[in-house]
Amino acid sequence: MLFEPFSKNGPRMKNRFIRSATAEAMTGISCDAHLEGLKRLVEKVKKVDRDVLLVAQLAHAGNFRRKNAAVLFKVI
Repeated sequence: MLFEPFSKNGPRMKNRFIRSATAEAMTGISCDAHLEGLKRLVEKVKKVDRDVLLVAQLAHAGNFRRKNAAVLFKVI
């Protein structure tokens, strides 16, 4: 599974969330486990930037394109 388990490193969760969504987009792997992983991360982080959610939504929908990489780098 592409998602790492949640740890108490709160500041790192934002980047972990982005990397997981991006990895899913780039590999083309999309399944219920990944969707559940995204939901768990959103619940754990509690406050997620809109840009992070945008990247995750694009990735999960399979609409991730190179031009959207700009959004990813702005967030990171």
